[in-house]
Amino acid sequence: MAVKDLVTAAYEYLGDGGIIRSAEGHSCDECCHAFKDVADVIPNQPDNPAALAGHDENHAVPEYAGPAVEDAEAMDVDDVPASDASEPAGGAALSNPADVRMIVIDGIVMGPRHCAMPGCEVGLLNAQTGVFCKAHQDEMGVRCRMKDCVRVKVAGTQACVNHQEQWRVYRARYANSSLLGVQRMLRRAQEERQEWLPVGGGAELPEHDDLAEQEVEQVSGSKYNNYFSAPRFYCVETICAPCGVVLAWRKFAKSEGVAKILRFLEDVYPNPASRPSYIAIDKGCALLKHIVRQGHWPAWEPTTRIIVDSYHYINHRVTDHLCRTWCNPAPLNGDAPNFWPSFLAPDFNTNLVVVDKDKQGNLYYKRAFNTQACEQLNAWLGGFQTVLNRMTVSNFDFTMHVLLFLHTQRVIARQQGREEEAGDESEDEEDENGVRYGLQEMQDDDD
Repeated sequence: MAVKDLVTAAYEYLGDGGIIRSAEGHSCDECCHAFKDVADVIPNQPDNPAALAGHDENHAVPEYAGPAVEDAEAMDVDDVPASDASEPAGGAALSNPADVRMIVIDGIVMGPRHCAMPGCEVGLLNAQTGVFCKAHQDEMGVRCRMKDCVRVKVAGTQACVNHQEQWRVYRARYANSSLLGVQRMLRRAQEERQEWLPVGGGAELPEHDDLAEQEVEQVSGSKYNNYFSAPRFYCVETICAPCGVVLAWRKFAKSEGVAKILRFLEDVYPNPASRPSYIAIDKGCALLKHIVRQGHWPAWEPTTRIIVDSYHYINHRVTDHLCRTWCNPAPLNGDAPNFWPSFLAPDFNTNLVVVDKDKQGNLYYKRAFNTQACEQLNAWLGGFQTVLNRMTVSNFDFTMHVLLFLHTQRVIARQQGREEEAGDESEDEEDENGVRYGLQEMQDDDD
């Protein structure tokens, strides 16, 4: 068996569609909290449900300034009758809301190149210079790489006689841009200290979009009229627990669309009983809108609510009624009627905000869950981006899965180490108290 076939077979056997089995059944106090019937509330705080904990304690909540509610695209998720949102099959465990769990979803722009034929995501026959998978390479043969052209390519080029100008323009713009362009940017960064250039001294987080590469893909992708270059997968989408444990991952081609995210969630959580209480995602309001419009809400309403991250919410609540009403990640008043199945607790509080005390004993609100888990994971994955982007699809899949599997094992091992240390400290404290008690008894006997 060839090495590439061996890697492909290994991922098909071990990869399980991107689900990290070492995280299966994971639960800890960072990603799973006990259900609360009554919200933690600090007296004399704003009672506006649009107020955000950690941001609006001492600020006036901005008024809604978007389209009129009756004309807004945002819909009321309560339009689904309660009778249609009954407890799903296999969800008996949901009748006792003992635990509240959250998952976090985010994507990082990276990925290998795949076949340029529209709709095909198979790896390239030739990873260095190829454009098509084996099947489409055999189909195209020596045909011109301009779309809908059936003429034969001119030797040494990828275009026929009639399309040599398009091939020349492409070669002039992109053929040698990769290495030389990077070298030129590095020299400029060292020689010219422009205010818009990044400050050196340490690794930088990967940009969300590589504009230069995106331009190449737009010229050669499905939006344009040629197959001169193979496109990349747009991003790697990950599902994490707030503690950092990776639950699943998947490559997305072309875009990070909400329809793809929904399919990803349905594949990872086919059983409603296993679904989390909350899904935190930066485009949560768009995902919620898609779920409702496509008729999927009755399947998700009994178990799960969708929220956005704080940065998104602060900037979007002023203009988007759906986001303001349904996707607040940390309601300051502890009230969010959309955040639990109506057949369980009609007046359910959010369980997203808890009250704690600072060093001076003052009460303050803090988030119950870490919604930045995926961003922290992406910062770590960014260190492998250059190497991963140069791999074939099969090598990328196997390597990415191994990286996330090992990362998850490391996170779980770190948690277990902290628990053991806490247990040892507790035992030491008990032993110390026992020694003190014994010495006190001996002293009393002497007296």
